[in-house]
Amino acid sequence: MSIDPIGFVGPMTEAAIESAVQSLSNASSTPAAAPQTSVGLTSAALIRTLSVGESGADVTALQTFLENKGYLTIPPGIAKGYFGALTKKAVVVFQKENSIDPIGIVGPMTRAAIEKLQ
Repeated sequence: MSIDPIGFVGPMTEAAIESAVQSLSNASSTPAAAPQTSVGLTSAALIRTLSVGESGADVTALQTFLENKGYLTIPPGIAKGYFGALTKKAVVVFQKENSIDPIGIVGPMTRAAIEKLQ
């Protein structure tokens, strides 16, 4: 099956994903979990560049790390998972303390520093 990359998850993409998930489900009845660290990150949690406007499980993992290390406090009633101004501010402080250019974007150098601290 060939799918043109148009940036939209349509019926063909959904069918391909469903097929792949089904294949994986049939291959192993008990999938191995990614190793959990003491700060709530998995070894594969932070693999993409994160910046303001991003959302997802990797942003939640980043926020949990920043909270556990004292860089971030999320107010009650605010859900994790969205990289907003509070997360950017915490990332900037983390970057400054780890001799990384404080730009508020979680790129390769910031991910490496996080990995070292796990």
